[in-house]
Amino acid sequence: MRYKLYENGNIICTTERDYKPPPLKDGNKSEKSYCINSEKYRLICSAGVNLWNIRRNKLTFFTFTFPFDICEVEANKCWSKMMDNLKKNYELKNYIATKERTERGRFHYHAIFDFPNKRYKNNIKHITRINAAWCKTFETLHGFVPNAVRLPDKRFFPAIVRDRSRLIRYICKYVSKSKGQYFTKPCYFVSRAIASAPQYIDKDFTNELMKQHEHKVFYYDYYTVISLDNVFIPTSQN
Repeated sequence: MRYKLYENGNIICTTERDYKPPPLKDGNKSEKSYCINSEKYRLICSAGVNLWNIRRNKLTFFTFTFPFDICEVEANKCWSKMMDNLKKNYELKNYIATKERTERGRFHYHAIFDFPNKRYKNNIKHITRINAAWCKTFETLHGFVPNAVRLPDKRFFPAIVRDRSRLIRYICKYVSKSKGQYFTKPCYFVSRAIASAPQYIDKDFTNELMKQHEHKVFYYDYYTVISLDNVFIPTSQN
């Protein structure tokens, strides 16, 4: 068994190999889906706190839009190209991004980046290079769009993050829009250095925690949850 201790006091017990859904009756593999549930919502917000704590530069808000209809597979291909470009050519180190599906079915990516941003601190005209790079990812599908990349309105929500509380409010606002929606491709993106990870613990330590704290045990088909009441345990960082 593998025991994973989360900061909210839940211990998840699974077999060494995580359960994989069986193939469909027709022989095809089950389609994988992605969703921001309550647990992932909490982990993303926790990553926001970590991003603020280890930032090297002033954090910057961005919204990447597709001003045309695009399927989810192609949208994620464009996003992957953009992220590779930012890491290679713009010194991007750490980031948080979530994907939003609008009521019209279009995809947006809301991101917070930690990279040298002197040229972006005044107003939107200074992000022309970022906008051009983004448009380059979908040039075979659509022509150049001058405002495909946007910054928050300076009057209401400056693009530069001034404090941690504003960072968390921004994350909660846009992550909540996608919470509960199902996607066929990954719907949130967090750099490894700030991703909140559970502690891997052994059976003896699990038993010790259960002796120390009131707890409830919930049994499911492929895993068990031990809920330690009113416990908050800081987790290790990746």
